[in-house]
Amino acid sequence: MSALVYAVKPKHRRKPTKRELELLEMIGAGTGATAAAEELGLTYWAMKSRLAKLREVTGLNGLNELVYWGLTEGHIYYKPQGLTCTLTPRHIEVVEGLTVAKGIHQMAKEFHVTPFGIERRIRVAREKTGAKTQPHLIAICYTEDWIS
Repeated sequence: MSALVYAVKPKHRRKPTKRELELLEMIGAGTGATAAAEELGLTYWAMKSRLAKLREVTGLNGLNELVYWGLTEGHIYYKPQGLTCTLTPRHIEVVEGLTVAKGIHQMAKEFHVTPFGIERRIRVAREKTGAKTQPHLIAICYTEDWIS
């Protein structure tokens, strides 16, 4: 018997479009996804489609991961505000967990606290930084060099 060997060709990865990156940049700047879509003249479903295509291109899942990817790869820019870090090391660990798509329950087990404790840390970190959303929190922490 001969073994059949199938060569798997990698998918052709296209570059993200300018429109997809504009949408991602607005989400990272604290505009909600729906509001960003409206501002760019996109319908809700067009926005969902563009984010799905961006997820396909990058191989990432959540908005937090996408915003972090855009910042680290230099595709999107968020202007540093010159803030002083008022976050505790635990807050920073939770924000870093968000960038690698750790779930609330996974972080709770890792830090030996309840999921509510993790949610509270995220909320407090957003309040201390003035972030409107979790992707905005990640953008602020990355541009201020609090996370790498």
